[in-house]
Amino acid sequence: MLGIIIVLFIMYIIGQILYNNLLGGFVINYRIKANDKYYEIKEVYNNRYKTNNNKDYDINSYYYEILNNDEDEMLFSFKLIGDYRGIQNFIKDIKIYNKKDLFCVYPIFKEHNNQLDLLCRVKDKQVNYANLRQTDNQLDEFIEDLKEEGYSHPAWQKINMETEKYEQLNIFEQHLLTNQNIIIWHYKGFYNISSKHKRKKDLIKKDVYNNSLAVLTDQYYVVPDYSGAGFFDTIIINNILTSSSIPIESNYQISTDAFLQGVVNNYIYIVDKRNHVQYEVDINQRKISIVGDKNIKGRYYYNGKWEERSIYEIVNEELVFGYEQSIPDKFKQYNAFQINEVLGDTDGYYYLYIKENNEIAVYRCDKQNINMLTLLFRAPNLNSVKYVNDSIYFLSDDTLYMYQDQTGLLPLVKYPEFHFNQNNIYDIYIENK
Repeated sequence: MLGIIIVLFIMYIIGQILYNNLLGGFVINYRIKANDKYYEIKEVYNNRYKTNNNKDYDINSYYYEILNNDEDEMLFSFKLIGDYRGIQNFIKDIKIYNKKDLFCVYPIFKEHNNQLDLLCRVKDKQVNYANLRQTDNQLDEFIEDLKEEGYSHPAWQKINMETEKYEQLNIFEQHLLTNQNIIIWHYKGFYNISSKHKRKKDLIKKDVYNNSLAVLTDQYYVVPDYSGAGFFDTIIINNILTSSSIPIESNYQISTDAFLQGVVNNYIYIVDKRNHVQYEVDINQRKISIVGDKNIKGRYYYNGKWEERSIYEIVNEELVFGYEQSIPDKFKQYNAFQINEVLGDTDGYYYLYIKENNEIAVYRCDKQNINMLTLLFRAPNLNSVKYVNDSIYFLSDDTLYMYQDQTGLLPLVKYPEFHFNQNNIYDIYIENK
C-alpha cells in the first residue's frame, strides 16, 4: 500500500512539472519573514500563454506582488521574463530597507536568479535604486551590505565609460551583450557591431541619408539598392550572422518616394506612393511581386488578420501594419506625451514617457497590474525608441543606449551622426542562445 502511495505521489509531482512547463502555469501565495515581519508573496507563473491576435506565445514569466501581511496592502510588483521552468516559491528570501520614509525590497531568487535592482517606493510609484544612488547615504550603505553578502547588480557599480574606437564609432565594448548585434547605417552601407566582431559593409557608392525603407527581419537586414536616381529595382538581403549579401533583382522601377508597410512571416511589404503600387518582397524565394495597384486591391495586416484595402486608401493614409493599442484610460492622469504597449498579456508592459524637470522620465507599468508605475530611468532627450523583448533601445544626443532590468541603463555606441539623423539609423538583432 505504501508503495502505491509513493508511486501516485511521484506521478502527481511529474504531472505538475509537465503542466507547469508544457501547458500552463500557476498562481500561489506564500509568506516570507524579513526584519521580524511577515510579507505575503503572490507568485504567478505563465507558460505558453497565447495573447489574442499575437502569432507567437508570450515569453515565459513570473509576475510578483509583495503585500503587507497585516493590512493586505500591495507594496511592490515586478516581473521576470525568460526561459523559466516553473519552480514554485521561486523567491526564497527578501531583504528590506525601511528608513526615512523610504521603503525598499530586494528579492532573492532560487538558482541565483537575482537579476533585479533594488526596488523602492517613493510616494505612489516604484523607483529603481539606480535613480536614487548617492542621494541617501544610509541607502547606499544598505547596498554595500548586500554586496558584502555576495549580491550584485550592474546599477550598483560606477558605469565604465571606456570606449574602443572603430571608424567613426566609439563602442562601449564591456556593455555589449554576448548575443547582441547592433546595426548602424553609415549612408553607404552599415556597421555590424557585436561582442565578437566589428564589421563595415558598403552597399552603394553614394551617400543615402534617408534609409526609411530598410528593415531587419530575423537575421536579415534588407536594404534597397539606392544607386538609381529616385528609384530602385534591386533589394539587397544582408545576413547579419554570416556577413553575406544577396541581391534580389526585379523588372520594376520602384520609386524612393515610398514607405515600408511592415513585415509578416518574413514577407516585406513596400508601397510606392508615386506610382500607387504595393510590392511584396519574398526573401526566401528571392522574389519581388506586385500585390496591389490601381486595378488590384492592396493588402493590409492589422490585429493579426489580413484585410483588403484600395491602393489609394493605403497611399493617402500611409497605412502601416500593426495592432490596435489598448491604452487604459487611467493613464490620462499622468500627462504622458507618449505611451507604448509592448508584448502580450502576460509578458507585456506599457511604457509611459513623461516630461519632468526638463528631463524625460521613462516609466513602465505591468499589464497585469496597471495601478503601479515604476520609474526606470531619466534622459535629457530621447529619440528613435525600439523595443526588443523586454529591453528598450533609444538615442540621446550622439549615443545609443540600452535599458533592461538585468543591466540597468547603459550606453552602447557613440556616433556623431546620431546628433543629426535618427531616422531608422540603427537596429538590433538578438541571436537565439
